Amino acid sequence: MSGDRVVRPLIRNPAAAVYGVLAAGLLLAAEDPATETYPQVVIAELLTITGYWIAHGYALWLGERLHAQARHAPFRDARRALGHEAALVGGALVPLVPVLLAWVAGAQLSTAVLAGLWTAAGAVVAGELLAGSRRGAPTGERVANALIGLALAGLLFGVRSVLH
Repeated sequence: MSGDRVVRPLIRNPAAAVYGVLAAGLLLAAEDPATETYPQVVIAELLTITGYWIAHGYALWLGERLHAQARHAPFRDARRALGHEAALVGGALVPLVPVLLAWVAGAQLSTAVLAGLWTAAGAVVAGELLAGSRRGAPTGERVANALIGLALAGLLFGVRSVLH
């Protein structure tokens, strides 16, 4: 798969990509490395993210059909909706890649989960900083954006601390 095929959906639908990062991060926060294995964590992440992707694509497809007056080509429209929401899967790979790399490196699962959580947290904060920078936002707004990113990052670690 070419890099362009991966990056294009992320650029076309950055909201879904951010959702994917957060959803995968929240899933990692809920994992219990003391009772689970790498295969369990990775498979659970992939299945859940696939479920979210299909749910979002289906919701978009159904919503369009409920809203539209004209007939649609059902399979083409479903494929288009799933393609639009594919950025969710791409975003979810952001925190999953460090988990996979840690697995290959032989690290403990608890280390891998933390690496994935920190990566998700960093991606959200970086996204906020990038959004402010691209808009040329004043410093105060950039600080506020960074604080929003930090609050979302804190949510990931908050879920982890409540469950573990």
